[in-house]
Amino acid sequence: IALPAGAAIAFVPQRAYLPAGTLRAALLYPAQTAEVADALLRGALADAGLGYLGARLDDADRWDQILSNGERQRLAVARLLVQKPDVVILDGATSALDEPGEAALMGALIAALPVSTVVSVGLRPGLESLHDRRFVLARAEGGAILTTESLKPAPVAVN
Repeated sequence: IALPAGAAIAFVPQRAYLPAGTLRAALLYPAQTAEVADALLRGALADAGLGYLGARLDDADRWDQILSNGERQRLAVARLLVQKPDVVILDGATSALDEPGEAALMGALIAALPVSTVVSVGLRPGLESLHDRRFVLARAEGGAILTTESLKPAPVAVN
């Protein structure tokens, strides 16, 4: 993968790390002391489906133990909405959500990061409708080959 110099990259695994401490620190991780307006943090929580946590930004707790797997995944996406990295790699990062929840969360992510490159790795067939392309690493004689296919229909010219 070729990246522009200085590009910010975020890797989001299936079970994202949440540090002990305030919810604010969990949203800003790894830049836990960054100055970010409360309204922006609350907006990111709301866009990720966690608006009910907006009043708890300064509550210190073990968020990794309090939140369900789906809530942890939503919080990891809220973190992306705040940090706006140039490249996002999601590895099963929405697997704990139902398909409508996954579609809504991915929609919020794509809307908030229109110029970012988002790559997701997942097994759920419904993920394909949320992407422009699919890459497949296939076995071949002498090694593996990477193929790509468009998942969006080509525009039709109208005369």
